[in-house]
Amino acid sequence: MKKFSRRAMIAGGTSLGAFFLSRHFQTQPHALFSQARADNVAVPKLIVIFLNGGWDSLLATDPVIGEKENSSSFEDEYKADNFKFTVPGKNNLIIGKGLEPALNGFANIPTAFVNGIFMEITGHELAAQYLYSGKESLSLSRDYPSIASVLGRQRNGFPPHVVIGYEPPLGDTAQTHPPLVAPGIKQLSTMLAGPKDILLTKLTDKNKKFLNPEGIVLSDEFSQFLNTGFENSLGEQERKSLELWNASNKAAKNIAESGYAARFGDVDAELLRYDLEKEESSSTGRLAAAWLVLKSGLSPYVTVNFGGFDTHDDHLSTHLPRMQDFAKGLETLIQDLRITPDPDTSGKTLAETTTILVTSEFVRSPTFNGRQGTDHWPSASAILMGRGVKDNTVLGRTGLDGKALGFQSGGPVPRTSQTALLPDHLIAAILKNFGSPYASEINQEGRLDGLFQA
Repeated sequence: MKKFSRRAMIAGGTSLGAFFLSRHFQTQPHALFSQARADNVAVPKLIVIFLNGGWDSLLATDPVIGEKENSSSFEDEYKADNFKFTVPGKNNLIIGKGLEPALNGFANIPTAFVNGIFMEITGHELAAQYLYSGKESLSLSRDYPSIASVLGRQRNGFPPHVVIGYEPPLGDTAQTHPPLVAPGIKQLSTMLAGPKDILLTKLTDKNKKFLNPEGIVLSDEFSQFLNTGFENSLGEQERKSLELWNASNKAAKNIAESGYAARFGDVDAELLRYDLEKEESSSTGRLAAAWLVLKSGLSPYVTVNFGGFDTHDDHLSTHLPRMQDFAKGLETLIQDLRITPDPDTSGKTLAETTTILVTSEFVRSPTFNGRQGTDHWPSASAILMGRGVKDNTVLGRTGLDGKALGFQSGGPVPRTSQTALLPDHLIAAILKNFGSPYASEINQEGRLDGLFQA
C-alpha cells in the first residue's frame, strides 16, 4: 500500500487553515472550541485592514490642500477640487477621491487619521511587518506577531484571530496560537461548515472509495480505514503527517458542531450587498467575512489583507478604481457594524465595541514616474475608527515635499530621531487602548496619546 507523504496528507486549496488547526491542537490541546466562549465575557474587538503594496495617501487621508497646492512636488491632478472631500460634520477630516464612497461611513463612526508616519524602510515585507507589529526586524525574522495575534494569544480559545485574504503576517506563523486562515467569505464559510473541505482533497487512485462525487474526503470513512492497521505501515514522517490530519479532523468537527457557518447565512447575498460578487474583483468578500466573523462570535480579532496597490504603471487608472472599490466595501462594513448587536455585550452594537485600523506599508510618491505610475515613498498613514477613537482627529503631518514631518506636543515640527512619528507609536497606542501589556514592550513615548479617548 502506498504511503502518504506530508504533502499529500495536508494537500488542498485551504490546507493552510487545516495546518494551523492542527498546530493549535498540538500546542494548545486544552483550548477546546466549546470552551472558547463559555464565560461570555465581553471582549473589545479589532479589525485590521491592510492594503498591500502601498496605498496612495493623497487619494485617502492626506489630500493636497493649503500650501501644498502651490508645491511642485505634487501632480496637478491631485490639486483638482474633485480630488478632495470634507467628511460631513467633521471639519478636520478631509479625504481624497479614493475614499469618497466611504464618506458617509466616516461621518457615522468616530474616525481619526494619522499621517506622516516616517517609513525609512520601503521594502514591502519588512515595511508591512513594521506596520503590523510596531517592531522592526532587519533580519525579516518571524518573531514579531501582528497586533491581532498579540491580542488573540491572550485568550484561551481558538481561533485566537482570523486572517482573511493573503498569507498571515510574518510573525503570526511563529506563534503557538496560530490564526484560522481563508482567502474570502466563501472559503471561510465552507471551512466552518465541516471538515470535509479543509482536509485531504486528493488520494491515490487505489483509495478513491474514500472520496465523494466532488472529490472530497469522507473523513469518517477514512478515519475508520486508518484504524485498520494502515498507520502501522507508515514511516516516521508519514506518521507525523497523519497526526496532523487527525488533529485537523477533530478540530474541524468541533468548530462545525459549534454552528458558526449557520450564523453566516447566505454568503452569496452578502457578496452582492458588499458589491463584491465578482471573483475577479479586488476583493472576494473579505470585508463581508470580517463582519460575519465578529457577528457570529467566531473570534474578536480579524486581519483582512488586500493586494494590488503597488501601482508602478498607469497609477490613476488602476489605483484609484481599486481604492474606490475597497471604499465601497468599507462603507457597507461600517453600516453593518452600526446595526449589528455585539454577541458578547448586551445593548451594544459592534460599531461601539470594535476598533478598525486601515493602513498600508507605505504610501505612493506624489509625482509620476516615466510610466505614469507611482513609486514607494518614505511615509505611511492610517485610519482609526470605532471603539475608543477620538473623533474628528488628525495627527501627524507631511510637508511641502510630501514626506513625513516630526510630531511633538500635538503639532508638526521638523523631523528628527526624537520627533519622528513611527509605526512603533501607532501600534503601541492601539495596544494601550486595548489594555494589552504588550504595549509596554514597544517604544510608546506618548506621541499618539491623543488618538484615543482618555
